[in-house]
Amino acid sequence: MTFYGALVRSAVGGAGVSLLLATIWWAINHGSHRSPSLEGVLERITLMVWPSSFVLISADASMSASFVLEGLAVAIALNALLYLVLGALLWYGFRKRRLFLPIPIGLIGGFWLWTIFLLR
Repeated sequence: MTFYGALVRSAVGGAGVSLLLATIWWAINHGSHRSPSLEGVLERITLMVWPSSFVLISADASMSASFVLEGLAVAIALNALLYLVLGALLWYGFRKRRLFLPIPIGLIGGFWLWTIFLLR
């Protein structure tokens, strides 16, 4: 795989994860059955794979739909950019210098551990 192919796949993956989670959250928030335990697990998963969703933390029902959609677009774009950067770091580590791999792996693993222990 070329460098640019890895970048495109990483960015599309980041945007896809964000869109999937946004759709799931929309369905949960607009559904009639709510499960606090399911929502707690989904919150952890969301923070692990869509860290830029923090942008949406201030959105509530009183805000205009266009403002919420703009925030959602920003959160999706930031996640795509984050995945692009991590994809580039991983590609460089696998293709060029193996000594470079601990950086993206440490960033991802450290963030995941922080998220797990933060939300206990």
